This record gives sequence, C-alpha cells and structure tokens, in this order.
Amino acid sequence: MPKKGYKATEEHRNKNSEARKKMWNNLEFRKKVAIIYQNSIPRKKAIEKLKIISKGKHYSPKTEFKKGLIPANFKGRINHSFGYVLIYSPHHPFCGVRKNVFEHRLMVEKQIGRYLDPKEMVHHINGIKHDNRPQNLMAFKTRRFHVKFEFGKYINPKYIIFDGRQITPSFENKSLQND
Repeated sequence: MPKKGYKATEEHRNKNSEARKKMWNNLEFRKKVAIIYQNSIPRKKAIEKLKIISKGKHYSPKTEFKKGLIPANFKGRINHSFGYVLIYSPHHPFCGVRKNVFEHRLMVEKQIGRYLDPKEMVHHINGIKHDNRPQNLMAFKTRRFHVKFEFGKYINPKYIIFDGRQITPSFENKSLQND
C-alpha cells in the first residue's frame, strides 16, 4: 500500500491491477469471499427483513397505502408545483405517465373542438397560472410565437389557434347582467 501523498507510477498501478485480476480469477478465493459474505451478520438481518416483508407483514399496516387505491378525498384535480392545475384524464392521447393533463390545455381543446398537439402552446393572459377561464387563455401554433407574444411583438393571427380575449364573459346569474 503506498504511503499517504505517494503517487504510484503507471508501472506500479498496472502491476497491482494484474495482481487483483489474478486474485479474483482464482476460484478458491471467490468461494472464500462468498462464504464470508453469506455468513455476515448484516446480510442475515437484511434477509430476515425481506422475509418479513414478503410474508405480508408491514411495519405500519394501519397507515399503509395500498397500491392502486385512490384516496377518498381525490376529486381529479392536482395542483402542480409550478402553479398549474392537473386533471386526471386517463384516456387523453397526450396524458402523462400518471394520466394527468394540464387543465388549461383541456379548456382550449374544449373551445376549439380538437386535441392540441404537444408543440402547440397555451398562454395565460393575466399571468395567473391557475386561472383557466377561456377568457384568460390563448393558444399558439408553436413555442416561437408564444415567446414573440410574451415580448410584445406582432403575431400574425394565422399563428394564433385560440384567442380568449375575443370571448365575452357569460354570467350564469342573469341579475348581475341587468345591473
């Protein structure tokens, strides 16, 4: 073993490497290592834990969440960490691995009557990501046109798929309209 601070030469490293290869190619040496490993206490404890788990015994069976079950309070809406809202939609052609789709994309798809391609981008006009009213959404053909709109540049209307600014809000309560 080289001393601390000693840098081994290339020849020395090659010599040690060859010695290790010969040692591990020796069948008797590998059998001895296997016996030591099999009889080690940490390995035996790990095997015992695996046996307990495989029999169906759990450390906290009352609080354990079974795979495939859905919590009772799940309504199909998930708040994304970036402020967006996800909707559980397992049959959507562009759903993610967890079968969720962004709500703003679903709202635009409902307005235009077709699925949005993955390259088509949806923009929140007021910047509030969880405000998914149709009046607050715009859809662009590509990310390029969305970025241009963000920076205030002119966009040819043929590159805008859906423009929520042209929709007048409809009130469900008619008394509010009359005032």
